[in-house]
Amino acid sequence: MGMIPETPPGRKSFSGEKRPGWSDFGELSRAGPTDVRTTRPAVRTRHAVPLLLLLALAVFPSAASGASGRDGWWSPRWAYRLWFNCPAARTGSAGKDIGVVEFHAAGRLREDASDLRVLARSVPVGHRVIQHRDTDDFYRVAFELAGGERRYAVYLGNPAAKPTADGRCEVRRGCLLETFTFSGGSPGDLAGMKDVLRRAEPHPLGAA
Repeated sequence: MGMIPETPPGRKSFSGEKRPGWSDFGELSRAGPTDVRTTRPAVRTRHAVPLLLLLALAVFPSAASGASGRDGWWSPRWAYRLWFNCPAARTGSAGKDIGVVEFHAAGRLREDASDLRVLARSVPVGHRVIQHRDTDDFYRVAFELAGGERRYAVYLGNPAAKPTADGRCEVRRGCLLETFTFSGGSPGDLAGMKDVLRRAEPHPLGAA
């Protein structure tokens, strides 16, 4: 299973002095008129209830070959795409099953991650950033699993994108604990606590 960056013909990939290491995403590449992809094993998965964790270990540059159909580029407004595979497992419990994907954005996401989208079958699914680490631009993102679907895509790189309310993933089963940097406010009452959380978002330090 793997996450695959893409390099359409005639476009240069992004490397440079700050090129991520082997265990990161590698080179992130721009969208082009022709979709390009390869498939090689690169992700280790671990089953858990209610979360399915996908850990990106390595990625590989793609070969120059065309593609069409359901793998066509979702929107030209998004400059980058990364594929990943997820077991099509179901817990059988009420509510949405949730998956978790981890990746390094390499500076291609907006500061508030408002241009992040997770898609299944070219349709956005609800997602939620549950951790962002500034030191290496690491993201951990929870997303709603689409029934029976194994292949998902992360889109990023749209400077004009805005957060969408219908894209918010709500974790309603199990226990989700998030930690944030305190950015000011007075948590003396409910309104004050909401203000503290509003100031702290959207940069959770971690989740469990």
